[in-house]
Amino acid sequence: MTLYVMTLHVTTIVHINHPSEGVTSNFRCQQGVKQGCPLKPLLFGLYLDALKGRLHNRECDALALTDLHIWLLFFADDLVLTSESKVGLQQ
Repeated sequence: MTLYVMTLHVTTIVHINHPSEGVTSNFRCQQGVKQGCPLKPLLFGLYLDALKGRLHNRECDALALTDLHIWLLFFADDLVLTSESKVGLQQ
């Protein structure tokens, strides 16, 4: 399945239509997923699940609020990593 998903995005050719400068020549888009791609929520969920598992198994310098330790916040397709220190974020 991974190869199939990668193949969907390897051949993405785009151009930019600028109101005053016109249309650019075509170029390859090599990062991200296509706008409106139905696989985006699935891919993002798989990524977050793997990230959460990796972070949970590490000794993280989580942000402490009383008895609650927060090391990861999710909202829609955004995430925030928290730590008490710069070193904790880099781990």
